[in-house]
Amino acid sequence: TILAMVQEVESVTIPLAVITTLSLTIKLLAFLRGFTSTGWLITVLTRNVYDVRGFVVVLLVILVGFSACFRILFGDIEEMDPYGNLRDAFVSTFQLAILAVYDPGLF
Repeated sequence: TILAMVQEVESVTIPLAVITTLSLTIKLLAFLRGFTSTGWLITVLTRNVYDVRGFVVVLLVILVGFSACFRILFGDIEEMDPYGNLRDAFVSTFQLAILAVYDPGLF
């Protein structure tokens, strides 16, 4: 029973710790804007993220389209297990297209 309680607490605290850490990191970046030595850098990074958003939308549309195609083509083949459902197909397509991680034996 104690082990079950610990596992239940861990399942809640880990995502909470991740969200808290990311929030504090963003808040630290906001504080760094106030200094002359780092303020310009934070502004440049913020502008770059803002400018890249159109490219990210186009990239996501292309990835979703190819994921759906790969799911339709390879979804019923047992050896092509990474394309069994749409979520796994998206992750596999992302790894294949963006990270260039693939198994040459599958092809």
